[in-house]
Amino acid sequence: MKEVQLGALYLKHPEGLSTEDDWSEVLSGGEKQRIAMARLFYHKPEFAILDECTSTISVEVEHMLYTRAKDLGITVFTISHRASLFKFHEWYLKFEGDGIWNFTKLNENTGTQSARNDLLKFKNAKENKLIENAKAVQNQTLDKLQTANEAQDKIVTEKPKKSNTREIIEDTTQSPQAE
Repeated sequence: MKEVQLGALYLKHPEGLSTEDDWSEVLSGGEKQRIAMARLFYHKPEFAILDECTSTISVEVEHMLYTRAKDLGITVFTISHRASLFKFHEWYLKFEGDGIWNFTKLNENTGTQSARNDLLKFKNAKENKLIENAKAVQNQTLDKLQTANEAQDKIVTEKPKKSNTREIIEDTTQSPQAE
């Protein structure tokens, strides 16, 4: 636990980590992520897939955790939006949406401001596409509402046609009964 900077958890509870508690409520997001990394270090797998495993941890702690994983010989595949993790990887797979992807070898410039700007452009493009899709759905909905309103207006403004013939209402309540 000290390797992931969670030694103080022993002090928070009288029985240490043996204390029965709802740990999902007690621990912060960063503490949960560091416990997951402690389990990774304990098991020492050859490979690990880490999905946003440091999103609520400081960059300094993140650096320490990834350095430790590398020291233990754990090959990590990381899913993340943090450019600060580039330096811990040799390859970069970027999904750009709509089936477009790019797989490149990382170099010494990766993780620089240029790489961060590229990542930001990618995120902005994705957000813009989501906004465009939402606007398209909104426009379709407005078009449907407008068509429905026009149809309703047409019904209200059209007067019923008058008939020259009188309606004949037949009273069948007093009809003779069948024999």
